Amino acid sequence: MFPSLKEASVDASSIIYMLKCGLLGKTAAHIKLYCSPPVAAETGWPGLPVTQVMPKGRFSTNDESVVLLGEEMNIPVISEDKKLLMAAERKGLRYFNTLMILNWLLLDSAVSEEEYLEYRAELVKVARYNNRVLEYAEEIHKNIKQNKQNIINIMKNYGGFDE
Repeated sequence: MFPSLKEASVDASSIIYMLKCGLLGKTAAHIKLYCSPPVAAETGWPGLPVTQVMPKGRFSTNDESVVLLGEEMNIPVISEDKKLLMAAERKGLRYFNTLMILNWLLLDSAVSEEEYLEYRAELVKVARYNNRVLEYAEEIHKNIKQNKQNIINIMKNYGGFDE
């Protein structure tokens, strides 16, 4: 398990993408997901496996609440929105899109290679990733497949895995 990715603040677009490609339950089983109540309402889906927390600070938009929650809880942000991800970066937060979360789940053995390919195929049907994002994700995927044990050893050496 990756201690650095045990929890994350997630936006509505990522929740919806995960729902549409069937990945939300698997993700929520491995990463505790948080969102503000307005973000949960924006998805239009009741009974999400996402913990709703109202940020303490002020926010004007749902996107601002995602970054604010990440900042207040000191957790990464999951979003498909480039502006939201750049806002997270400016706050010093780690950030991921759903495609990268899928790669993390593969690396963490939460999904098999076969499941990865199935989820990815469904995800790219509903998501609007540009070619650069898709190519980068595929490069990560290839590296995971080729170097999984090396990556695990590196993570252990740098405290990225629970012992």
